Amino acid sequence: MHKDDDHNDKHIQTNGKKSIIEEQEEIKK
Repeated sequence: MHKDDDHNDKHIQTNGKKSIIEEQEEIKK
């Protein structure tokens, strides 16, 4: 659970690039 929180923090810190990368990965799937 704590690791998930850390992951979320990183996503929030680099919201712009991370969100775009995640969207591209979702499209690939």
